[in-house]
Amino acid sequence: MSSGESQGVGRILLVVAAIFLIIVGGLAGLAYRFFHHLPKPEPVPVALQVPRVEQGAGRFRKTLFWRNEYFGAVTALHHQPGADLLVIAGEGGAVFLDTSGKVQRSIAWEKSPWEAWNGTPLQAWKDHPVLKSSFWQSSPGTKVKIIPLVEGGVGFLVQSGPVVDEVMFVDSAGKPRWSYTPNRSKDEFVDDAAAADFLGDGKVEFAIGYGGGGGVRLLDAANRQVWHQSDGNVWHIESIQDAATSKRYVVHSNAGGQLVVVDGQGNVVSSAQPASGYLSDFAVTDWKKDRQRRLVACGDDAAFVFGLEGPATAKLPAEHCNYLWEPQATPVRFARGQTWFAVLAAHGYWGRSLLYLYDDQNRLQYQEILGEKCGALTVVSDGDREKLLAGCDSQVWQYEPASGH
Repeated sequence: MSSGESQGVGRILLVVAAIFLIIVGGLAGLAYRFFHHLPKPEPVPVALQVPRVEQGAGRFRKTLFWRNEYFGAVTALHHQPGADLLVIAGEGGAVFLDTSGKVQRSIAWEKSPWEAWNGTPLQAWKDHPVLKSSFWQSSPGTKVKIIPLVEGGVGFLVQSGPVVDEVMFVDSAGKPRWSYTPNRSKDEFVDDAAAADFLGDGKVEFAIGYGGGGGVRLLDAANRQVWHQSDGNVWHIESIQDAATSKRYVVHSNAGGQLVVVDGQGNVVSSAQPASGYLSDFAVTDWKKDRQRRLVACGDDAAFVFGLEGPATAKLPAEHCNYLWEPQATPVRFARGQTWFAVLAAHGYWGRSLLYLYDDQNRLQYQEILGEKCGALTVVSDGDREKLLAGCDSQVWQYEPASGH
């Protein structure tokens, strides 16, 4: 090979190498853009490595209520008081059961696992354009919220992926009714979403919480923007109804760790750091016999129960729990005239959950470390008492007082 040919080959190799570096650099930059805001996982602390009952061993009987190995993470449970119906929702879809655990029917979000865990696929779904979108190849991390509807029944707000690629509203028959895809070209990244009748018009509206500086948008069913509120890193967003006025509010956390309350017209009602300290994730719950809804968040080895203004209604001992844990909470009537309170906190990176049960005097009576992520909590009636259900990885656990307790 002549020196001229060698130089030519060398130039070609340099050009190929340069193109390769540009592609690799672009992919690295894209990955950074998508995932730089996600915290780096740390090893499971020694104190949490072994699942066990830390307090109250023998006080409660834990049994398997439901399980399906194809389902994935359970992210929501819903039981309508007085109705013999329980709804389980999560990564795989939704299951409708009676309160004894007998499955009535199921729906699936994805086509691929349908046959595996739910029988014959719905042929009508095959050619639906929505089902051909990237959403239906959703990665692990899909989060589902169960939305009680004004007209009765429930719908499902489905958010795909750890960085939300698409938000969809699906009815109880499994039919997609609404969808929203963030505009990546405008650096839109959805952290969380909520759905409710925020305007009081009998229709469902959708509150979208963005990462970065995107704030909160309220969209109607046609994806028209009703209002926008500027804010930074809306970590978590929910709806809450005032018992006295029946008005719906958007409640969310932000980059400053504050609790922000916004009314249906987009006006900020309050913005303050709650008693729990820096606020990231929180749960909405009834508080024992009080009709007014409350929020629950973890902070510094305690679970805080507080109202929309932020001051604590109660501070409950909760070892290991801080603002990095995702809480769920519910009152539970383990015995007639005794309303206990349950808090379930999950840590996704560590694959661990913490269950705390408090008696009617707010004293901690039971504490358990579970070796799986458990993202849902509810109760089902059993005569004049209730049983507690915890939704975890492809299964739901049932808790009730052991004999003699």
